[in-house]
Amino acid sequence: MVRSMMSSADLPISFWGYALHTAAYLLNAVPSKSVPQTPYEIWYGKKPSLKHLKIWGCPAYVKKQDAGKLEARSVKCYFVGYPKQTYGYEFYHPDDQKVFVARTAIFMEDEFILKGTSKIELKEINEINDEPQTSTQQVDNPVPEPLAPRRSERMMWEIEQEEEELFNQSEGMFNVGDWAQNEMEEDDERRRRDDESRMTGASQSRRVVQTVAHICRPNRAVNIDRNRQRRGQELLNDYFVRNSAFPDTYFRRRFRMERHFFNKIMGAVCNHDSYFVQKPDAFGAMGLLPQQKNTAALQMLAYGAAADQVDEITRMGKSTILESLMRFCSAIESIYTAEYLRKPTHMDLQRLLKKGEMRGFPGMIGCIDCMHWTWKNCPSAWQGAYGDRKGSKSIILEAVASFDTWIWHAFFGVPGAQNDLNVLAQSPVFNDVLQGKAPKVTYEVNGRMYDGPYYLADGIYPRWSTFVKTVPRPRSAKEKHFARCQEGCRKDMERCFGILQARWAIIRGAARLFDVESLRSIMMTCIILHNMIVEDEYDYEAVDEYEPDTMNNSRTRIYCAHDATDEPVQHEPLERDGRYNERIIQRYTALQRSYMHNARQLDLIEHQWELRGADDT
Repeated sequence: MVRSMMSSADLPISFWGYALHTAAYLLNAVPSKSVPQTPYEIWYGKKPSLKHLKIWGCPAYVKKQDAGKLEARSVKCYFVGYPKQTYGYEFYHPDDQKVFVARTAIFMEDEFILKGTSKIELKEINEINDEPQTSTQQVDNPVPEPLAPRRSERMMWEIEQEEEELFNQSEGMFNVGDWAQNEMEEDDERRRRDDESRMTGASQSRRVVQTVAHICRPNRAVNIDRNRQRRGQELLNDYFVRNSAFPDTYFRRRFRMERHFFNKIMGAVCNHDSYFVQKPDAFGAMGLLPQQKNTAALQMLAYGAAADQVDEITRMGKSTILESLMRFCSAIESIYTAEYLRKPTHMDLQRLLKKGEMRGFPGMIGCIDCMHWTWKNCPSAWQGAYGDRKGSKSIILEAVASFDTWIWHAFFGVPGAQNDLNVLAQSPVFNDVLQGKAPKVTYEVNGRMYDGPYYLADGIYPRWSTFVKTVPRPRSAKEKHFARCQEGCRKDMERCFGILQARWAIIRGAARLFDVESLRSIMMTCIILHNMIVEDEYDYEAVDEYEPDTMNNSRTRIYCAHDATDEPVQHEPLERDGRYNERIIQRYTALQRSYMHNARQLDLIEHQWELRGADDT
């Protein structure tokens, strides 16, 4: 192609580089045998425009930028190619011997085609027949051969020539039946070769597209052939086959869960989002395995690794890894939020209250506290709201956890400049209490009856009826003993935060994403996966199951909000109007009763001291 372009143009041989670049540019806009689409359409997702294409080497008149008053307004140049980083054409000025770029010009294509000084020599190839050739007569004025028309006209001309040739062949040159049979055999052979090249030439076609795209867009990085199929098979052999290279203990340590549990999650994620299902690409080559995409997401969550580090393990690009991570988090939230971030059921409350009573805190259902997640890439406009007193930018997580480190409540997204009281004012943790939908719980402490469960909290929380705080400066032996017991039980919350950060290192380090919603999705996914692993691995012994003791009347009692027909009672909606405003105020006032907190704290101090005396005896 380059040879033909150079032979038809009146340009020096030194312009073969421009001819090569133009030939590659044209091949990028036409289809090939390997793929049905053009490389340009595969790369950009749209069909290329052919309106701007011109005949290479044709003369053109380009307007001068600094022409004098009596000088010519244009100069004759030669079209030599298309620029790489801008729109327009490249022209060669023979007088100045320079190549420049201009957007508008008048191309003399018709004169270039019809010129008589063309260097193109067309030779007719005659078929060899068995009959001897007759002698030809010399003609004084030979008829000139027809010039090759343009592409659309040339195609029509070739069709007419083939039809005429077929007509002549049917007159007696050879048998039409034999010719049809030969054509059918050639078509079958050509189809077979095309199928083989399509099956085996995926990588070669990919390299062609990479080379042509790099020529057209030199500043764009070339795609790397990561051998994803081979790496996917190696990943299967390492972890997911029957006799894998790494045992179950390695899988549990590196994936933070058992192999059967990972397969369960992967199947649910693939059924929820078809992005994780393996599909062929534009070249017919199979894409990434579901194991590769899910492994990439879990590696980033478990180790807090960057996309480049995960690339070495799963052979995936950075954008693909980040997309897999966010799609994985979205799928986990959509599938498992209702089950693993649920409110405590009747059986859950029985287990929690039973455990709290065994530890000396009747009516306790968990601990509440807040945790900060450092935000490294916090936008400059938000650094005042998310910066704490030490200058570190963070986002706050409020959580409620039980003795088994199960997280029952998670509220994430409050800027780090606020404290636990500001977070509590925005948290929906007590919405069911205000709406009257919370289960009714009664229990006896030191001979006095109380209703309503409570959480263990630290010193910053208010003295509400739903909290039990420690004694800030204990003096007596009873107060010191109660403070040790309360702070020891409240370590469940600290232990839960420690396990959560140790299991998912992405929330232990500084967050590198820029979107708050993406960070919230990652945090909720880590909490859901944490609860799933707790359910799968925690050993709930039989002694922890609730068994009513008829001989001890001080046991905690639970009254669900149901009537005799076992149908839910219709509670009043949480609306601030004339009918419901008074009831909301009453519940909110009862929630903030500090004397109830003080009375229950004193009774719990006496209760803990009695339990200690019973243990000593």
